[in-house]
Amino acid sequence: MKKLFLTSVFAKTAKEFKKFYGETNGKSAVLIPTAAKAEGGSSIYIRKQHRVLERLGLNICVLDISVAESNEIMAKLLNSDIIYIGGGNTFYLLQELKRSGADKLIKEQVLLGKAYIGESAGAVVAAPCIDYIEDMDKRDAAPNLKDCSALGLVDFYTLPHMNSFPFIRASRMIAEKHSNDLKLLPITNRQAVCVYGNEIKILGKQLQI
Repeated sequence: MKKLFLTSVFAKTAKEFKKFYGETNGKSAVLIPTAAKAEGGSSIYIRKQHRVLERLGLNICVLDISVAESNEIMAKLLNSDIIYIGGGNTFYLLQELKRSGADKLIKEQVLLGKAYIGESAGAVVAAPCIDYIEDMDKRDAAPNLKDCSALGLVDFYTLPHMNSFPFIRASRMIAEKHSNDLKLLPITNRQAVCVYGNEIKILGKQLQI
């Protein structure tokens, strides 16, 4: 049964994840910070996310799919209880997921029931395609990405950072552009979309666009 927790800022929704997932103490999580590299903040990001995950009692290993060998990718993804894909540039993230082959393994593991946390770019890449996020992320960060079809873990399109600084204008543009042609689920920095099997729930008050 699929278990996904899609959020804008995990630090602001981590307590809700624990309620959603259950006991986290002693469980293992693989942290994929690759998206942040395109924005020059991967080392700071890793430290921040380590602290958040450690507070949940999780044992953490870091996996940068842009440099890791295939055997490392496979071992860390297979041996972790939770897959965590962090924020940054979604186009760069998808480029590296496809190039490394991690996209196929992640999808396989999630469909088998492994928990998936997607933060910002990690939430967007769970959608069928990421074209819709181009007003928020720079497409030219991924010059080798030819196909924007994504993980397809869900049939909807998470719009993170809705009405949240510094993405107020970008999020509103995306919402206006795609509210009629996509199954768009906008969330603020204090909201999350929880998927448990076929059940989808937005934590907090659902936004009206």
